[in-house]
Amino acid sequence: MSSNPDIDAVTPTPAPGTPVLDALRAATRDLHRQLDGALAIATKPPERPIYLRHVAAMLGWFAPLEAALRGAIWPPGLEAEARLRKSDWMVADLVAGGFDSDAVGALPRAARLPAIDSPPRRLGVLYVMEGSTLGGQVLVRRLAPHLEGWPLATLAGYGRATGRMWRIFTATIERVGRSPGFTEAAAGGAVEAFRTLLEWMRFMGAACPER
Repeated sequence: MSSNPDIDAVTPTPAPGTPVLDALRAATRDLHRQLDGALAIATKPPERPIYLRHVAAMLGWFAPLEAALRGAIWPPGLEAEARLRKSDWMVADLVAGGFDSDAVGALPRAARLPAIDSPPRRLGVLYVMEGSTLGGQVLVRRLAPHLEGWPLATLAGYGRATGRMWRIFTATIERVGRSPGFTEAAAGGAVEAFRTLLEWMRFMGAACPER
């Protein structure tokens, strides 16, 4: 059992089926499975070098994307500022793993990122980013016993607030997703987010090559 209370949080139950979320899940189902099946952290023995490689790769995709998204206008009540700080969790893990600030700053950053040129696309991309906190809750239980003493902040995510943050996000996307064309554009953003993330994780050696 981990000593971190956030890690011990109960895994949140995803929100029940809703029109926009159902469409996003359907559009990204195959890519989601590809990513989950390719990640080294999920398929190889849980060791510190593998976790560090995973976090370093995640930072390379999340950090520039978060920076680009921070200047956007978001629906009220979404708590967007708190959601666009996941790279802070990754930096915390890397520092705990022995990286100093210079080493963190020198890590590669992804050049190809999903387009975020409209509110629906931005929310589609955020769907993927927020969904990673649910997957992290599953992975942290498998890894925590093998990486005792490490904060595992990237996987612990919002900790006990994970369920609340997910419910706020899903309620928001359903509320604003009633305009014509919203669902298609959001799904396009989510699909591109999964594709660029999988491509980057493979490039960084944190996911198995495409077969």
